[in-house]
Amino acid sequence: MKKSTLSITAFVLSLFPFITLLSSILNIKIEGNLQTGFVVFNIISILSAIILSIIQVKDKRKRDVFSILALCISSVLGVLMIGISIFGILATFG
Repeated sequence: MKKSTLSITAFVLSLFPFITLLSSILNIKIEGNLQTGFVVFNIISILSAIILSIIQVKDKRKRDVFSILALCISSVLGVLMIGISIFGILATFG
């Protein structure tokens, strides 16, 4: 089975938010504009990975392991991102 470049791209994009997690595990301080840049980068990479994965998974001929894994990882990270945002809003205004 030939692997599509688009599915590998979606898989790599879904793994980018783990760079921020790795920096947190290694106790690297990220402050100011770099922290904002990481937040924006994580949001863009999660959303683009979800979109690319959905495009790949919908077509049965293009469906492969990388696109399914990218969809699973991106969906979990997206739900986690939405949950943290809702919790932050409720904790601030509730």
